[in-house]
Amino acid sequence: MLARARSDLVRLEPADALAAADQPRTFIVDIRPESQRRAAGEIPGAIVIERSQLEWRLDPSSTARIPEADDTDLRWIVVCEGGYSSSLAADTLRRLGLRHSTDVIGGFQAWVTAGLPVQHPATPHRPRGAKERGETEGAPRRRGLISPSTDRSRRGRGISRGGNIMASVSHRTPAVGETGALRTGSALMALAGLAFIGYAVIFFIRNFTGAFLELGIGREQVAVGRDEIRAFNGDLYHYVSHLHIAVSGFIAATGLATAALAWFGVRRGMLWAYVTAVAAPVLGLAVALPAHYPWGFDTIGHLGLIYLATAVFVVGAALAFRPVLAARAPQGGQGV
Repeated sequence: MLARARSDLVRLEPADALAAADQPRTFIVDIRPESQRRAAGEIPGAIVIERSQLEWRLDPSSTARIPEADDTDLRWIVVCEGGYSSSLAADTLRRLGLRHSTDVIGGFQAWVTAGLPVQHPATPHRPRGAKERGETEGAPRRRGLISPSTDRSRRGRGISRGGNIMASVSHRTPAVGETGALRTGSALMALAGLAFIGYAVIFFIRNFTGAFLELGIGREQVAVGRDEIRAFNGDLYHYVSHLHIAVSGFIAATGLATAALAWFGVRRGMLWAYVTAVAAPVLGLAVALPAHYPWGFDTIGHLGLIYLATAVFVVGAALAFRPVLAARAPQGGQGV
């Protein structure tokens, strides 16, 4: 049952959970009973909701929900003592439609071992209830006015908005923590993007050398070289040269965009970054590669690096695909 519950969770290491708490629309929820919190301490700023009340406190359709639980697109990071019941709880929340829910690997014990902030209030916080707003009843709720840096400062002093809330609320898409597959996949995608940049640099440099023609293209493919083209027609030479420069620039730009999207977007589980990172090189290769084959320009020397980079990219995209989808797709239709 535990393995099934965790199969679709993008679980977080304690340090990643602390960093994620600075993201808008992200909340850490401590489901440990009062006895454990009294004995071991509490996570500064975490929302305290005991396990038996979790579903109806966080379900936006529940009349007993806490005020923060006003949208299914929020991200709830569940913490228990050892990281076991939190996985089951997070899976249950996902089945309710709270698709960004996850938990902390190792629970509060791992949090303490990692040396992350812990507070020991004289009286543990009471579990949150539906009418506890952390502000004057009836006063308008002020959304998104506290910056992450202010939150960090307040956590250091054991203070949080409303006494319990950890992160500011806005309408940005929450970041998703890394898993092994997501981290490896995005790294391979970024590496492939850097390989495309490397190919473009070689392409660019050769334009200004005696080689002139592209990497892997020689007399067997084109019977003339730079000097012959220049002697035949100077305008034609400059036209071909400008094409070399332009194409190398576009290859480098595609590689840079792919690497940046993979490392800063896909690595955080952002679906839009994944789709864009895949679409950009696929479009470029779909347009460029077919023109090589009818004229014998498909030599290993010419396309070998492109083939290698593409293979690395495909492996990375395949590894990242499932974790990215798991972070976005709502779970349902299964018993708990």
